[in-house]
Amino acid sequence: NTVKIGSLAGNITSATSTQLAVTVPTNAAPGGPVDLAVVVTTSSGSSQPLKVQVYRAPRIASVDPDVVMPGQEVVIRGENLDGKPLVLSFAGLPAEVREASATALNAVVPAFPVRPGGTATVAVAVGPDAAQPMDALVGRLPLVLGIDPQRGVAGDRIGIKGRGFA
Repeated sequence: NTVKIGSLAGNITSATSTQLAVTVPTNAAPGGPVDLAVVVTTSSGSSQPLKVQVYRAPRIASVDPDVVMPGQEVVIRGENLDGKPLVLSFAGLPAEVREASATALNAVVPAFPVRPGGTATVAVAVGPDAAQPMDALVGRLPLVLGIDPQRGVAGDRIGIKGRGFA
């Protein structure tokens, strides 16, 4: 079996005699929502085309640095981040986007109540499509998040967990 979605080959992930599971190619909708023809070809021939609407939703891969403070400049890396209208928020508050490309947003973290060691949810929406939110730690580097064990006697060894120790 082969499956064409538009002019691109879909990746068949499972197949039975009555159903195919297919991954849509990541570059199938470069400009936004489009209707693409789906055609299945087997040894018996090709199907009539059916339409599927494909769009490219934004995705957040990382926040750099991953420990943030209000007023700080950050880079949000991901995919499909350059559409319009673009909305970026930290802890539910809108952030200023200084520069946007398909793979990165340069932004300023908005003012929000700071609880060092807590998290701020980072959210991106492009038009009606929203990325899966990601949490960024809140604080200044170096940031201590935990000590193990929390009790001991002089001379004992402890582990310190956190960020920015390099």
